[in-house]
Amino acid sequence: MTLNSQYSGVNTSDTAFAEPTDTSPVSVPEGWVGGAVSSTGGNIVARRWVHERDDERLELTLPPSFEGVQVERYVREGEQWEHDGFVEKRDCPEQTEEACLEIAERLMDELPD
Repeated sequence: MTLNSQYSGVNTSDTAFAEPTDTSPVSVPEGWVGGAVSSTGGNIVARRWVHERDDERLELTLPPSFEGVQVERYVREGEQWEHDGFVEKRDCPEQTEEACLEIAERLMDELPD
C-alpha cells in the first residue's frame, strides 16, 4: 500500500510496518519538539509536534490528507495524559503539505499563550 509520496520513509503493507526516519521539515519555535511522520496508532501516520509545560501538553497534528492542522490539549492525570479538547483547527484550502506546514509554523509561533 502506498501513501502520499511526500511521506517517504513510511513503509506500510499488510505484513510489516517500519517506523519512519524523517524529521520535521520546518524549524520549530523554542519549546516545541517533533515534526517527523509517526504512527498515531492503527497504522495511521501523521506529522506531530508537541509542546509540554507543567501539567499541560499541546499536540499539533498534520494528517496525510492535508485538509487542515489541529492542536489538541492534554492534561496530566496522575501518570497519564488525558485529552482535554481541541485548542485550534485551521483548514488548509490548498490541501498540500507545504500549505499546511505554513499554517503549522504560524500556530506554533502563536501557541502557547
